[in-house]
Amino acid sequence: MIATNLQVAGGGEWPALAHALADGPDPTLPVLVNLGVRPGLDALVQRCRRFAESCEGGEGLVVGILTPAADAGTLDDELAAAGAWAFTRHAALAWAPRRIRLNMIGCGIGLPADTDPVALGRSAARLDAEPVGIDDVVRTVRAIAGWPSMTGQFIRLGGA
Repeated sequence: MIATNLQVAGGGEWPALAHALADGPDPTLPVLVNLGVRPGLDALVQRCRRFAESCEGGEGLVVGILTPAADAGTLDDELAAAGAWAFTRHAALAWAPRRIRLNMIGCGIGLPADTDPVALGRSAARLDAEPVGIDDVVRTVRAIAGWPSMTGQFIRLGGA
């Protein structure tokens, strides 16, 4: 069954993820999944805004998925990942009264600890952990969709 309330957009880091997410029960709320931060932050923000406008009068969920490819180490990649996380946090606060939730999943990357003065200001770093699979991401997206008050969070999954 292909979900009718699900949109998957963005980078092609995990082409099978869109199919895995869509091959399940139809989500009860509209869901937009952004794979990576390419082609750029402006495109990501505009896609999210269009999605939020389409949810007028009802709730919706946006989940951004960052993978190690989005943290390749170039300045552009770092800025894109930091911008996507900043947008997620700010839009989550701004759109919460409209019941539009935004969260981010880091697959193999995570945010530096707030208590680490050397890491402050960095967007994300690779994690040392078991690799994450598509099934892990699908279960996490479905769990977030089932938690009606979760917004503005960065969930770390697996390693590189």
